[in-house]
Amino acid sequence: MVSIRFIIDMDEDIRTAMYFTRSRMIAGGVNFTGNIIKELPVLRSIIGKSASARKNAIKKALPEHYRSIIDGLKSSKKRFEKVSSSFDSIKLERYMQSEVGVCRAYVSVFDCNPVYPDKKKFQIYYKASNEKALKTVVHEIIHILYNRHRLASINRLPKGKKWMLSEIVDELVMEKFGLSQGGYPEHRKHFNAFKKLMKESADFKSFLNQAAESATGL
Repeated sequence: MVSIRFIIDMDEDIRTAMYFTRSRMIAGGVNFTGNIIKELPVLRSIIGKSASARKNAIKKALPEHYRSIIDGLKSSKKRFEKVSSSFDSIKLERYMQSEVGVCRAYVSVFDCNPVYPDKKKFQIYYKASNEKALKTVVHEIIHILYNRHRLASINRLPKGKKWMLSEIVDELVMEKFGLSQGGYPEHRKHFNAFKKLMKESADFKSFLNQAAESATGL
């Protein structure tokens, strides 16, 4: 069974802002850097600058922003705790043939939702609606469960294809559990082929192996 600890930690948001302002980062049709700027427009000028310049600007702008919305962050933390408890994670773990245990969810000021499967942690945007929050939590838990299989057939894939496969599989599992988010726009053209593989596979592990083979052609 999955146990989620929701946490407010500005240092996590500093790391997120640092990562997504290295350059203009767009992946799968989603503008992640744009979502950073949407929350803190003052950071627009630091995109692509040196790490020290970006860190100085972020550490100057973020504390003030946190002070102005801290009540909202705390309110969202309580709301997300209640929302996430409504999902039956045991069924998900059984289907994906893996277990998570305790993971950490950081309530974030940025709408980027990075996940770190090896560390069993992820971020969730504090303005997310209850429906969006639940879908984000399940989406990231799927990533963590997926990562725990560590199949050689997946590890051999190039980084870009490995990421794309993980997102495609994630969305198909979300859909299976009635929580579809639609997936990344640039990935949707591949859904039908992978849905066919999923339907024809004996279990999740066999599906992953076949999906990894098919992913070489993405």
